[in-house]
Amino acid sequence: MTTEPVSFDPRLLADYDPSFMPLCDGEDPPPKETEDRNLQRVIEFASVYYQMNLFAVRADKARGAGDLEGERLALEAFRSTSRQRDLLEDRYAAEGFLAEPILKGDRYVELIFNWAGKQPKESLYGKRFEITFDL
Repeated sequence: MTTEPVSFDPRLLADYDPSFMPLCDGEDPPPKETEDRNLQRVIEFASVYYQMNLFAVRADKARGAGDLEGERLALEAFRSTSRQRDLLEDRYAAEGFLAEPILKGDRYVELIFNWAGKQPKESLYGKRFEITFDL
């Protein structure tokens, strides 16, 4: 089965700023060259949220500088990107692929992903510990 390449990955840009990229399930996004369909979708969502973070910061900077036109343009770009996110959600939700964003302040800092067959991460709370005491 062949997979479609990710259409946009900001990590390939010369001016890529990793501070705008949300974590994906607590980690960096998957490798750019992944051929796993679900991991490509993770990259797609992370890329869209990267852009949303970038445009939100641009709008804040323009607002702070009193640049109303710059703020308007950044907010329009943010809205357009959020519509792209909505289309991604609609495309993949029917297959059970979901991305839940976590917002901290005005930044999307992490995305939690769920899809059919995804193995849960091992949790410290799910491990069994045995301790013996010598009395």
